[in-house]
Amino acid sequence: MEVNRDEAERCIDIASAALTNNQAEKAVRFLEKAQKLFPTDKARALLDLIAKNGFTPGHDNQSGTSDGTGPRQRRPGEEDQGEKASQTAKSYTSDQLDAVKK
Repeated sequence: MEVNRDEAERCIDIASAALTNNQAEKAVRFLEKAQKLFPTDKARALLDLIAKNGFTPGHDNQSGTSDGTGPRQRRPGEEDQGEKASQTAKSYTSDQLDAVKK
């Protein structure tokens, strides 16, 4: 389908950027998606290159994922920012909260 060509090219671009950032698993996902949308020699060549370099899914070189595909690993010294933000973001009183609940 000619309609999917642009989307496949976009997936290849994302995969290339992922390879630059040592995110081989993400690159493989986007290259496979590109091949499903609109098969190209460029995507096939990149997939073959990744396979020849010994990449196996699940053995990516990053400590935490930033693309939302899996659980993020906590780094040493990292505090729970969500809990702190909820405590300091209260700009209402308990009376106001009770009024809203009623």
